[in-house]
Amino acid sequence: MVVSSFKKLIQNWVPPCEGNFLISAFRSYFRTLEESTHRLSEFQVHKAVCYCCSVNHHDPMTQNEIDVCDREVVQMCVSSWFGSTTDFEATVRSQVAEALKHQVGSDAFPYAWILGSSAPLMWMLLDLIASYLKDETLHFMVPFWIIRGFAWWLWGVPTLATIGLFGARRLRAKGGSLLAENCRNLLVVVGTLPVVVVLVLWQIVTEVLFHKKDDTLGSLIFAFGVLILFLITRLAYRRSIRNKDSKLT
Repeated sequence: MVVSSFKKLIQNWVPPCEGNFLISAFRSYFRTLEESTHRLSEFQVHKAVCYCCSVNHHDPMTQNEIDVCDREVVQMCVSSWFGSTTDFEATVRSQVAEALKHQVGSDAFPYAWILGSSAPLMWMLLDLIASYLKDETLHFMVPFWIIRGFAWWLWGVPTLATIGLFGARRLRAKGGSLLAENCRNLLVVVGTLPVVVVLVLWQIVTEVLFHKKDDTLGSLIFAFGVLILFLITRLAYRRSIRNKDSKLT
């Protein structure tokens, strides 16, 4: 019964959170970040597009000559603010690129966002707990699901999401065809499956071993194990981010 309920929770969570669209969106995000940092590293003022220059300094409607060139005005302002366009370009390549890396490249999906997006898992869990509270013979299941449910929400789901983000970042390059794109998305999903298996087995083992002894102790041991796996995963992910960011810039 417990394993069956747990299975339903997982089946309701995995498809929407690790579907093809979500993985594709994160891979696209990491590609865009890579492209943006590359453009900033090669930024040059004279390559910036200017409307008046694009129409050869003539109004396309009236054919009158445009007296003031926007590019010249911008370059004068830049020189006034930064000393020269060369100094401005150096600022963009260093300070702006570094700010971009830290603000949007350090973590595509922060821990708090993962908790928020997986909140429906807790709604299902609370509904399950409420059903146990209605039956006095099942009250012993309430601590079991509270401890294990929160362990899954706080650490289990974020662990799987972190591994998914790691895979999306590693496989961010766009495939040459629709089939190649779907295969890359599938590889990201497959990469999370070993951890899913480990967590499910850990859930079952701690349940079976302590079923006749102390369910609460078994649940606490389960939660502690999930916490350790979560901390290891997040630490490894952040280290990979620092290494990747150095390559992107």
